[in-house]
Amino acid sequence: MTKKFSIKKLVAGVLAAAMVVTALPVSGLSAKAADADTKPVYVLYDANRGEHYFTADAGEKDGLLALGWSEGNIAWMSPAKSNTPVYGLYNP
Repeated sequence: MTKKFSIKKLVAGVLAAAMVVTALPVSGLSAKAADADTKPVYVLYDANRGEHYFTADAGEKDGLLALGWSEGNIAWMSPAKSNTPVYGLYNP
């Protein structure tokens, strides 16, 4: 017996797998576990405004946590050096 190929089911499966991967916690990462060519990018959350903020500066992360922002987990590991600029955006 052969099964009929379904694009809809394939796309649904790929999307479901992508959601699982993106939902995996990255808080288990540590700067010590990273190689020397990377640095952590932290994500913080301000529940009062519903805003997320990303920073690679551990001092800035600690300052925002002291002001009541939450989380402070590592969102991803970034190259320690790069010629590609990263811009901060603000939506007033």
